[in-house]
Amino acid sequence: MSKIGSDNGVGLRDAVGAVIEKTLVSLGQSNHDMIVKTLKKHNCSFADCFERPEILNFAFKQLYSKDYLIPVNKIKHELRDFNPRKIARFLDGLSQ
Repeated sequence: MSKIGSDNGVGLRDAVGAVIEKTLVSLGQSNHDMIVKTLKKHNCSFADCFERPEILNFAFKQLYSKDYLIPVNKIKHELRDFNPRKIARFLDGLSQ
């Protein structure tokens, strides 16, 4: 059985970006919108966060303060079927 995200490149990047966006919308549209604003200040999209997870981590800490692990853990849960080796760097950067 193949894991999601077993391919390289844009497909994986876009898939992770879609998971991030879906998760944030589930946590509330206003929170989603505030994260989008922070990402735009860094010229970053949800898909870009795959390669630059520290920016998403920063945005979560700004918005959620001590509770920043709430969205982090939800994203990790949604990515459970992805190939762990392909997303390890993203998850490490997101969890800092």
